[in-house]
Order: sequence, then C-alpha cells, then structure tokens
Amino acid sequence: MNTTELVLSKLSEMSEEHKRSSPSGCACIFIQITDKIGAKFYCCEGKRDECVERQTIANKHGLGPEVFGSFEVSEELAPKRGRLKYKYCYLTEVAETGGALDDWLDANFVSFRETEKYMMDAMENIGLTFYDFHDENIGLINGELVCIDFGEE
Repeated sequence: MNTTELVLSKLSEMSEEHKRSSPSGCACIFIQITDKIGAKFYCCEGKRDECVERQTIANKHGLGPEVFGSFEVSEELAPKRGRLKYKYCYLTEVAETGGALDDWLDANFVSFRETEKYMMDAMENIGLTFYDFHDENIGLINGELVCIDFGEE
C-alpha cells in the first residue's frame, strides 16, 4: 500500500469526531498517519500549495520537515471544520513536539525566547518569515529544531 492509499484508508476508518479533534491550526488540520508521516489538510488548494512551497524551501536548509507529495481527497473522506471541507492534502515528515522540545531546551540550556529569535532569524536568512511562533509550531527532527507551521497567518 502506498502512502496516499494509507492516508485514504486511515481517513475512511476515522470518525468525523476524531477528524475534528485532530491537531489543527488556523488554516489546516493535521492527522498523523504513521510514526514518521503526517497529512496536513487545507480547504483551499492555493493555501496548501503555498505551504508546500514554503516547507520545501525550509527543508532544503534543514529548517523544516520533508514534504512527500500532495493530493486531493474526496469530499466524503475530507476532514471538516464547520461547513468547510479540508480536501487538499500534503504529506509531511512528523516532528517531535511538546515534551521533546522542552527536554531539548533544558538540555541545551536555552530559553524559549532564544529559540524563537534563532528560528525567526534562520527563516529570514532563507527568505521566509515565521508568522506564528509558539511552542506548538516548532519541533525536532533528528535532534534539530524545525518549523512545522508554514502558513502566513
């Protein structure tokens, strides 16, 4: 089973309540598919494509997870928020968040404020702006800090 088929299978097994309760931001709904792969769903194709482009640039510089491709799911399988259907999807490498980030900050003797400045400067150095910096929008991949939110909200 390829990754796209795995996503579709997982979506078909999930209840609407589970889809709605998945982690999400202002523009997307995130559903973890495996330990290493997650899917980000958007209601607008253009917004999805913009985030894919920004994340791909960040990944090339070690500042974002890898992108594994994008596709559209049927309206029946698409996660919903209110009346909006989030059917435009891309697959992303999963970063460790939450406690893993806290442990990293403690082990490296840096404050969250220092991490914020570092990430914002690093993103600006590659021509990107990090719009929504908080602890749920950065994570770790192989022990390195990465941005996990590429929207402009």
